[in-house]
Amino acid sequence: MKVFLLLFISLLCFGCNKRVHRKGEITKIEFARDGLSITPGVTIGIDETLDYKYFGNYESQHQKYLVGKVSSQFWDTLTRKLHAIKFKTVKATIDPLDESEEYYELIVYWTNGKRRLLRVWSKEPDPVLSLCEWIDTSYKKVKLHKANGIIKFETLHHSIAEPIPDTVWGQK
Repeated sequence: MKVFLLLFISLLCFGCNKRVHRKGEITKIEFARDGLSITPGVTIGIDETLDYKYFGNYESQHQKYLVGKVSSQFWDTLTRKLHAIKFKTVKATIDPLDESEEYYELIVYWTNGKRRLLRVWSKEPDPVLSLCEWIDTSYKKVKLHKANGIIKFETLHHSIAEPIPDTVWGQK
């Protein structure tokens, strides 16, 4: 009985620490919300190694580059939500894009590709927009600290991209 219990505990410990990487699985996301005059923009990057990268006003301070780690449960929830919205086939842009409204941009990377989804804030129900709003508040679940340098994101919106220099985060 003791041998069985020891074997069970060992398997449980090893099983909890290993992440199975399935082919085609999501490897990283980048998110940006442009800032209108009343709300500053934010950019967030999260990857399968659980690294969390943030650029924006944090706790009412000036724009900063911050980093942290998310839990594996958070990453699993994020990937589950992405699959639920069918990120590979959902309409990439909702027309019309009105530049006077708040933009949301979500880039999903997987083993052999990536997909960019753009949305404008709307009162109409939209699962992509709901996911973007969830990601936008995700910094509250992460213990962040100052990054050692700058972080480059691939997001397009000008109010997010302008202050970011030419180094590229995430390229191998």
